[in-house]
Amino acid sequence: MDIILKNANVAHRDEPVRNADIAIKGDTIVAVEASIEAEAGQVIECGGRLVSGSLIDSHVHLDAVLAAGLERDNQSGTLHEGIEIWTDFKGKRTIEAIKQRARRAIDWEVAQGAGFIRSHADVCDDAQLSTQALLELRDEMRDRVDIQIVAFPQVGIKSFPGGEKQMRDALDMGADVVGGIPHNEVTREAGVDSVMFIFDEAEKRGLKIDVHCDEVDDSHARFLEVMVEQTFKRGMGAQVTASHCVAMHSYNNAYAYRLMGWIERSKLNVTANPFDNIILQAR
Repeated sequence: MDIILKNANVAHRDEPVRNADIAIKGDTIVAVEASIEAEAGQVIECGGRLVSGSLIDSHVHLDAVLAAGLERDNQSGTLHEGIEIWTDFKGKRTIEAIKQRARRAIDWEVAQGAGFIRSHADVCDDAQLSTQALLELRDEMRDRVDIQIVAFPQVGIKSFPGGEKQMRDALDMGADVVGGIPHNEVTREAGVDSVMFIFDEAEKRGLKIDVHCDEVDDSHARFLEVMVEQTFKRGMGAQVTASHCVAMHSYNNAYAYRLMGWIERSKLNVTANPFDNIILQAR
């Protein structure tokens, strides 16, 4: 063996944490069992420390990290003002500046055990600065971390001039996942149309879906039900993720209970983002 990790508390998928040794040959784990006696070029005593597979950061905006202080402060503390500030700031960026900040954040994540990162890239920009920067960084750091890039229309698809074209441009450039933000469209109808656009593009291209969904306090924001229905009807299951979904806290109990049942049946994923949403607006 090349390496043996001794006396590790091993966490693997849904199995109970157990104490074991781990034998590694080349780049392959060949055994995880108690008291491995084989000789190895290197023996590492773990002393009961936790050993697990790589951690997953399923939702981050690497094009916006470490940008605090580069634009005016958010006086209201609301998501809407935050989006306005971001929109004003976008045109002042460069690809290299985006990459520099994102690379620093990725280094921090990898140092804490992250091996998989899904990042949203704002595509509402004819220059596609976020998309280009993060795609370059994804490829440059491929040997250290697996990064998925979500084509994310921060201000909308149907209600934003050129929104559909900008989404398709980002996907043509090589984005891995189709994103969306239906509650940011002007009308309910435009929001539903944007969800249909997202599912159609993903199905046509064989891509996953990850949508910012109902990230508002409005109990009438109910695009999650549209996502669930389309996921169920198209049989896309775990290929689809709804992120945030915080309007659910404003739904009446009967509706929320029924919707949760359909989420389970559709197998759609939900990514909660507590670090953001416990401090925004009414939450």
